[in-house]
Amino acid sequence: MLLLYDAGAESVPAHAIAWRAYMTPAINVGMNMGYMRYRERDGVRHFYLTDAGYNKMGIPPFPAWAFHSYMDENLSAPRPDAE
Repeated sequence: MLLLYDAGAESVPAHAIAWRAYMTPAINVGMNMGYMRYRERDGVRHFYLTDAGYNKMGIPPFPAWAFHSYMDENLSAPRPDAE
């Protein structure tokens, strides 16, 4: 789970995570215990940590409002070349 966290923790493509074959049992346990989930988009699995996964690691979950605030600030700001 720490590798997923280090890779970004939210919507991380499977190929971007440094998982090794010997980690398969631990990954399966993490999935079965609900510590991480995946969604498939365009044939690519995107993994993310659940609240239970964050709690198991003792790390506060990434607040969704922080992402939305960042997007609002950066998408609504006027572009310098738009004037």
